[in-house]
Amino acid sequence: MKSIQNMFLMLVLFTFLSCKNDTKTNEATESNSALPTNPENLTVPSSCSFLTVEWLKANLNLQDKEVTIKDASDPAKKDYTSCFFKWVNSNEEPDAGILIQIMINPVYDEFPMWVTKFITAKLTDGESTVDGQPAVKYKKFTAGLEGAYSYDMKRFYWRNDDKFLFMLAFNINDDESTLVAKAEKIVAEINKNFKG
Repeated sequence: MKSIQNMFLMLVLFTFLSCKNDTKTNEATESNSALPTNPENLTVPSSCSFLTVEWLKANLNLQDKEVTIKDASDPAKKDYTSCFFKWVNSNEEPDAGILIQIMINPVYDEFPMWVTKFITAKLTDGESTVDGQPAVKYKKFTAGLEGAYSYDMKRFYWRNDDKFLFMLAFNINDDESTLVAKAEKIVAEINKNFKG
């Protein structure tokens, strides 16, 4: 009887140690997974450098419009750059245009996964509004590795890696399918010209 108790005790001890070792292996695997790139040594390029006025005029049918470019970046901020391309569409749309923004992770020490989780959060949680209304939902947008857009917000987000997050915003009164088609063209040109 004593040998049966000893065998049972050894079996329980062996099972406990096996489970403990599995936990250590899982913890080691999780802690060894690669973190996204630390943005400390990254430079955010000018958002104005990926589209030309000529390209925009030709691809958005703006040949008869005067298109101006304004660098809207804040020199004190190193984690993003912004650029406005502006034109007059009509009397109803005197300030038509687009905004391009390129960002790196501004909170890497607290949340290293910010770039990789940003779009997922837009798709699952939406975007809060300042007026206390329900969060605006986003839809999938085919661009780079991952993308999301909101027609209501007229914003498109995408990423090509874990370093840079892109945003394209419109101030144009197009219907949803027309706006998405324009966004796809613009994003393809930005991705082609981006050397990040």
